[in-house]
Amino acid sequence: MGGGLSFSGFGNNVSIPRMNYDEISFSAWFYKNVNDTTNADAIFGGWFWDSNTQLQEGFDVRFYMSSPDTLQFVLVTQNGGGTKTRKTVEYNLMNSVATWHHVAGTYNKTTGEQKLYVNGQLSAIQTHPAGNTVVPLVSYPDMRIGYSRTNNGYFNGIIDDVRFYNLALSEQGVLNLFNIQATARQ
Repeated sequence: MGGGLSFSGFGNNVSIPRMNYDEISFSAWFYKNVNDTTNADAIFGGWFWDSNTQLQEGFDVRFYMSSPDTLQFVLVTQNGGGTKTRKTVEYNLMNSVATWHHVAGTYNKTTGEQKLYVNGQLSAIQTHPAGNTVVPLVSYPDMRIGYSRTNNGYFNGIIDDVRFYNLALSEQGVLNLFNIQATARQ
């Protein structure tokens, strides 16, 4: 806490290297200044979208413009033959502005479960075919914190304590991440 990145909602973001993990976990604290009903507010952008799911790659964590209080975790996976599946888990915060929130997401390739956690609690789940792995982002040179190339989504607010793991954290593991800084943000 105290070292968060401030984003203006236009033109600024942080570039990070692409990831190539079979399964994934991420977490971050965020504080939204305003809702954007024109573009997606992205906490993390690493998704290549195409109308053909078989051309899609990666994952995004964002608020979609048509529902600016609804947090989404979009993920593309594939089986051993390369057939892709895209799923979105989402949770409506009701009011996502002017309050600190913790978001985490996991994907477990053994079970195919894609989970979204908000403030340490399991909030939504989708299931991909068991054994599918995360499709690595290769169409873009990097991934972004505070921006998604899909829907030109710049974040307006603060993002802090961003973490990525190459495994699916347990529910207790996610709760532990939330508890590390929860009392300091209240």
